[in-house]
Amino acid sequence: MPRRTVTAKVKQIFLGLKIAITGDLGWPDEKIKGWVTLRGGELCTNIDESTTHLVCSENEYKNRSLRGKYKSYIGTSQIKQGLRLAKGKKGCRVVHKDWLEYCCQEGKLLREGQYLLRNNKRAEEASAREAKKMEKGKELEECGRFVNEAMYRIYTDASGFQCKASISRDDEEHEILGERFDLTLFESRARPHLYWFAAKHYKKKGSSQTSYYRPSGSCQTYEHELALFKSFFLNKTGVHWEDRASPTCAEEGRFRYIPPGGPPATFLHCSSVGRGMHHN
Repeated sequence: MPRRTVTAKVKQIFLGLKIAITGDLGWPDEKIKGWVTLRGGELCTNIDESTTHLVCSENEYKNRSLRGKYKSYIGTSQIKQGLRLAKGKKGCRVVHKDWLEYCCQEGKLLREGQYLLRNNKRAEEASAREAKKMEKGKELEECGRFVNEAMYRIYTDASGFQCKASISRDDEEHEILGERFDLTLFESRARPHLYWFAAKHYKKKGSSQTSYYRPSGSCQTYEHELALFKSFFLNKTGVHWEDRASPTCAEEGRFRYIPPGGPPATFLHCSSVGRGMHHN
């Protein structure tokens, strides 16, 4: 069943703010523009006295003295401009990208204090937050959870298709039967939505012991994680994700796709959905 459309109005937490960005924040520029404008703000392409916030990554801030290395809405040299404009109680705030992300996720305008990159201490705090994100996958594995279901759910597109798959193989030479991977693309419950590809591995049929594979240390964009999902599927099966429903013979040692139950029409539907995923 297609997911119910959410019609609730998004809080205008950025109303009256003029926000500029610089460097690679890990999301497409158009996505960032959509997040800002949806919440009443303006994403500006030039920084001046009216700019309220300059958002950048920690690396961009550290390398602000370099020239010509970064190409985005704002050049790296503009960080110095932002720092100059930051003088004064109501000046431009040069903040870490976490500020923008957490404001959108929590649905409120957060104080900039702990996200300001005006001195080494703030940069170190941002670095610690980034390291904590990278450790998140390990923490989940140590406590025996696939993902925290309070924070993530299986991604379901507008047609009701859930982005998940199971693949298996029998390794008779090593007396292993029913080795299986369950692949899943997860979506954050919080907005703006971020995504995380993960695979659960069962060494043999009936085994209760599992291990987890999460190539990204933290959740990323839909396009990035979907590419990892498809790449993993191809590497294990030798078949492209879009062709998974085609009747092919798996090469020796390769995993086979386990189609979901249902009539052949279901397989055709899945194959067509897989090409675009109907991502909103």
